[in-house]
Amino acid sequence: MIYVHTANSSELLLKESEILRYAGYGTHVPDETELGRIQKIADEVLLSVAPRACCRILPVAVTPGMVDFGVFRAASGQLSKNLAGCKRVLLFSATVGAQVDRIIEKYSRVSPASAVIAQAVGTAAVESWCDLFVSSIGTSLQKEPAYLRPRFSPGYGDFALSHQREICQLLDTSRKIGVSLTDSLLMTPTKSVTAVAGISETDERCAQTGCEACNKQKECLYARG
Repeated sequence: MIYVHTANSSELLLKESEILRYAGYGTHVPDETELGRIQKIADEVLLSVAPRACCRILPVAVTPGMVDFGVFRAASGQLSKNLAGCKRVLLFSATVGAQVDRIIEKYSRVSPASAVIAQAVGTAAVESWCDLFVSSIGTSLQKEPAYLRPRFSPGYGDFALSHQREICQLLDTSRKIGVSLTDSLLMTPTKSVTAVAGISETDERCAQTGCEACNKQKECLYARG
């Protein structure tokens, strides 16, 4: 069964530091004028978001270098390490909707710098929504008890981007939450995510919400093969 979830924009938590990171500020400290522009764009994006997600829980068989989801297989040393010991897996897709893309497009026509900020805010918004969604699923699973591993997306490490198509087909994302793929495997709306999260019977949770955002891959038990 495919489960569909929604949220209100007020539930999303956008951190200024994350927006600046996604916008490529690096060590540059924005002045008051820049911060004001960022706040204005962030407010506009947040008013436009329509967070939706859909998911399925599937049995999974994991061997070194290979993950068998039953309906498709993925050759990936990093994903197999991330899912080692798991017998089930959460597959999900999440989006903050098409209106965010329209705002980004609007700014791209008038101000490239503002368009970069809008892109960054959109990315921060969908990441926040993924965190919120995964946290809610994890809370439900703890009643079993069972525990979620950090999420892992196609295109990260050696988990091929092509598996994004299989996940979207399995979840029927086009009908369920309005997320589709182009021939080049880009998602529309662009501020959308597909991901896998292992379900473990032992509490080995990580402080990070997703492997892609973590800076400790080299020593992590789950991120590197």
